[in-house]
Amino acid sequence: MSKLTRPQWISLVILVGVNLIIRMVWIFHYHPVPQSDFGWYYQHAISISQGHGYSTNGQPTAYWPIGYPFFLSLIFDFTGPSVMAGLTAQVLLSAGIVAIIFLLALRTTKSTMVGIVAAIAYTVLPTSITTNSDLGSEELFTFLLVLGLYMYVIVDSGRTWLRLILTGIVLGAACVVRPLAALFPIFMVAYEWWIVRRSFKRSLGRVVVVLVMMVLAISPVTIRNEVAMHHLIPISTNGGVNLWQGTMSNGYYWSTNPKINPLLRTSNEIVRNQIGEKAFETYVIHHPTAVIRNGFVKIFNLYRNDRGSDVQLPYGPIYTLMMTVDYAMYHVWIWLALLGIIPLVRRYDWRKTSFILVFIGYYTAVFFFFPAWSRFRFPIMPLLSIPLGALLVWLGSMVSRLTRRTEQSQ
Repeated sequence: MSKLTRPQWISLVILVGVNLIIRMVWIFHYHPVPQSDFGWYYQHAISISQGHGYSTNGQPTAYWPIGYPFFLSLIFDFTGPSVMAGLTAQVLLSAGIVAIIFLLALRTTKSTMVGIVAAIAYTVLPTSITTNSDLGSEELFTFLLVLGLYMYVIVDSGRTWLRLILTGIVLGAACVVRPLAALFPIFMVAYEWWIVRRSFKRSLGRVVVVLVMMVLAISPVTIRNEVAMHHLIPISTNGGVNLWQGTMSNGYYWSTNPKINPLLRTSNEIVRNQIGEKAFETYVIHHPTAVIRNGFVKIFNLYRNDRGSDVQLPYGPIYTLMMTVDYAMYHVWIWLALLGIIPLVRRYDWRKTSFILVFIGYYTAVFFFFPAWSRFRFPIMPLLSIPLGALLVWLGSMVSRLTRRTEQSQ
């Protein structure tokens, strides 16, 4: 991989610095007591840090992946239980994401300006700011995800096998936080074979290395689950619950009616997961048309609006103003990003840039079966900022060219 030039280093440092300032000011101003999912992560991180293990009511759990509460617990080992320490870690992860956006855009487009504009676009996206007040898994998962994708993009620039190994380890670590990237190696084979045009044998070999390292990175969690819970649980026990909820099209779904919700038959998370998987399979077999219809509705819901993250902002005029700005900026942002796919593919090496689009396509397709709302879209927003950057740079070059022609004609 070619080294960054001095101007590129300066740009990167400024981008990261601005990101840190904006987000540190935000969390200093607003750092609510963790509630709901975020309270659950916080309390379980404290439990791990204090030596009580990953447990609920004294019983080992794997209901949500252990990755994020374990990450928080490492911080609490040094700071003690501290919301601000956790939020500061979120800010640092966000700055890391911005750095990787710049490097990934630079690597795929060979344009410093695209990297700068993409990083700025993500930095000012309201949701990417407000989410830093959440002790949620989004920032850690997104950081590991984009880092793993970047490692894969630079594989052929030297030390190929080492970088393939590192790619697998990082993506495996991401899966320990959220298993959403677990099936991506299938798409990687297709990318290598159909787009990069490597032989099938070589494509498969490269991806097998990544997959094996992903499994090895996940294996400590699987072993822990087997030892602590006496069941083979690769990562977590909420997959079946999510699949059952995904049979509906309205995002989060939970009925308190036992006749409608089969998961209420038990409080055992392992059995509940099995019931959810079976209910999902039964629904798919008996309602294939509804599955397809709901799938497209959920994908639409994934992109249609922006809730500004799940931060518990106080209601009032300021809240209304923030949500209005957030919604307006998001709709402009997402349309520019989608339109930017055209110049991203046409103006730059489409084989490299299409890797970004392949992952966006894969990630979107996952929610054909799982529940989907705007919060779950967060991990691909850094990737979408790259086509947005490509579009704005292209528009800027068009305006500059038109201005020069006008000046010459005068």
